[in-house]
Amino acid sequence: MTKLSNIDTIPAEIWETIFNKLPTCSQRECQLVCMRWYLPAQRSFLEHIVLASCYDVQQFIACLISYGTPASFESVKTIRIGSTYTPPDRARKLLESDAIQTIINHFPNVTELVISGNCIELEYFLKQQVIDAMLSQWANLKLFRVDSGWLHPDKRKIYLQTNYSLRQRIKQLILYEHNDVTQSMGGLKAYLTSFPKLNNIKVVSREICNLESCLPIIEHCQKLEALDVYVTREDIGCVMDRFIQRGGDRDIFEKKLRALSSLKITMASFCAFTIEFIIYHMLGLENVTIGVNRTNVEEWIPVQKHIFSHDFLDFLCARRIFSFASVQINYNEENEYVNSILQKLYHKLPSHQGKVDRHVHLVVNNNSPETGLDYNNMFSNIRNFVFEMGSDINQHNTLVRTASFTHFIQHEGSLRNRSLKYLGHMNDVLDDITSLTFDTFGMWVLIHVVPKIFQDTIQQFQNLQKVNVHLSKNYSKKNSFLKRGTTTTHHGIRNLEITAGNALCIEEDMLPVASSVFPSLKYLSLWFHCGWFSGNMFTIDMQESKLERLHLDVTPVRVQMSKLGLTRPFFILKMTTKESKSYYRISLDYLVVTPLNDAYKEEEDCLTVNLLFDSLMYVNLYLYRKSSDQFRPVSVLDPKDLIQTILRV
Repeated sequence: MTKLSNIDTIPAEIWETIFNKLPTCSQRECQLVCMRWYLPAQRSFLEHIVLASCYDVQQFIACLISYGTPASFESVKTIRIGSTYTPPDRARKLLESDAIQTIINHFPNVTELVISGNCIELEYFLKQQVIDAMLSQWANLKLFRVDSGWLHPDKRKIYLQTNYSLRQRIKQLILYEHNDVTQSMGGLKAYLTSFPKLNNIKVVSREICNLESCLPIIEHCQKLEALDVYVTREDIGCVMDRFIQRGGDRDIFEKKLRALSSLKITMASFCAFTIEFIIYHMLGLENVTIGVNRTNVEEWIPVQKHIFSHDFLDFLCARRIFSFASVQINYNEENEYVNSILQKLYHKLPSHQGKVDRHVHLVVNNNSPETGLDYNNMFSNIRNFVFEMGSDINQHNTLVRTASFTHFIQHEGSLRNRSLKYLGHMNDVLDDITSLTFDTFGMWVLIHVVPKIFQDTIQQFQNLQKVNVHLSKNYSKKNSFLKRGTTTTHHGIRNLEITAGNALCIEEDMLPVASSVFPSLKYLSLWFHCGWFSGNMFTIDMQESKLERLHLDVTPVRVQMSKLGLTRPFFILKMTTKESKSYYRISLDYLVVTPLNDAYKEEEDCLTVNLLFDSLMYVNLYLYRKSSDQFRPVSVLDPKDLIQTILRV
């Protein structure tokens, strides 16, 4: 890694702007650098730059000109300016500063440029000197994209014209209506044919209403590997025959179809003939994402049900990575059908597959006073659950197969009885399930019955090894999934993760109960994201479990300090095991850990996290650097803003 010169003189607040959107892989590396500068020290953090406004662009450039080296400028690979929607007070100011021209001249190795549709006037890219600069300076450019919720036709033409000027390098493209490709670009066929490296296309067009109307796009691209398309109409049979009759070469075209390795298709309904075409002609697909606008299985005709549970499911399950969402299924009428689907999902695996994690995701929702949604009054939600499925590879190269069941509950009896009926569809696969996600994040009422539902659910799976619990985001009540008095033990579970979202109160009593319910627990992760102190101390009492590693989110400390009016930029970590007692001072900037001697006396105005364990080897501390100034925190936290440190006990 190349380090920047005079690094100690760089103002920290400037680097805050530069490094506000760091990739996770780089954050892990930053822990190996000096504690004082932490993030700024590594060249890799300059690879992906996010600049929200004209001010950010100017500060970023000024900082590198003053303190950078040639290697600093050469390390920048990706630049994002603005977001999908940039607020009006920040929009259209970059044009005045000629920021794009400056960026082009200073950063020669940019591969991707993404700008907000309302952050800069796209007419700027009609200037010949800008295009000439991009052609001469950015030899490695492969992506120029404009993000916008809705892009005006004139702006779409400018976007396509700019890509046309850069066509010898561009690899990814968003294609809008056919008439956006003007005669100056040669028409659609000439336009697409002129991109020798184009391998990824997203189609956003009312003219492309089914897969058949998308086939000319596939035909005209020279090296297409990934396709993203939305279809509103079912295809008619014999699609390939009609296409060939219009003058296409069957062998060449089928070779192009087999070359597709990634497909994302969203359908207005489950289109059986469209699916059949994909199955029989796109044989090289490795990554498949299928989305269907919510539809009820009982409304399908027999051929749709057969294709879904046989040809379609066989096609998906032969792949390691896929996603399907979503259909509604009746609680009582479709038990045998659902069981046949689950059998294939969990047991029909790709050849030469190693370790497999069979995962169930159970979601329960009810009324949300924030959104005004009223699930209780929707008759269809009383009778149905929502089913989704997916397959992925985790960081340990394990295949993870997931069946997801979402239930919209009506009242307390409904919650218990109906949400557990999904188990009736899994009689033949219950013992194969190795991991469970129990998600009550959408629960606003009836929170007091969640522990009973959790206990009833978890007892059905005899071979669970991992459990993730997402607690309700209700702000006014304490959240728990276990109650004191629970005596049932689950010896097979070694991993437990508890996420509380932005609930403001967490029931501390559930932690010692978890210690006794899961006596074989080795790994515990606590992601609270918000205020969980009842006073100046939060106690994690797990003395009955022989834990090896604890992952602890300490972001709520900031929220609690604001609530109590404390200004100290640190908290105390008190760690007690059977063998020892230790104190640490943890800073709230970059999680700098300072051991305190045995004579340390607890201070009343210091927030303290008290860890009580029988044994513990490692504590991983995590901190989100961005949080709301208000007591109630933001509900979505970007993992790219996360920093961490590891403490060995």
